[in-house]
Amino acid sequence: MSTDQLLRGLVDTVMHSPVVTVERNATLRVAARALRQADVGILAVMEGPFVAGVLSERDVVRGLADGVDPDESQVASVMSAEPRYVTAGADLSAAAEEMLAAGIRHLPVLDEGELVGIVSMRDLVAVLGG
Repeated sequence: MSTDQLLRGLVDTVMHSPVVTVERNATLRVAARALRQADVGILAVMEGPFVAGVLSERDVVRGLADGVDPDESQVASVMSAEPRYVTAGADLSAAAEEMLAAGIRHLPVLDEGELVGIVSMRDLVAVLGG
């Protein structure tokens, strides 16, 4: 089967759910602990029922390198706001194209505006690996 055929599957077949989330006013230390405890590379940053952004391990490291205080600084100060996303019914190829275009490794997955999962570059590579 060709790579193109493999990537015609749908995002909802490989996404991870439930999504680990954090509120935008949580401290970076709380967020870092959530990343570690869940053993994930990204958190969805929520503002009520809406995805306000994403916080990756890289965002945390950049914030610390810039001198933010992990016990005082809020997630909102270092998160990636207005993140790109895919829908649950999108082809895996669309997710791959979105990640490559943006230079990112994770995408929130939405279904009718509701956060239902996260798809990662690792998920896509696993599909290609068969």
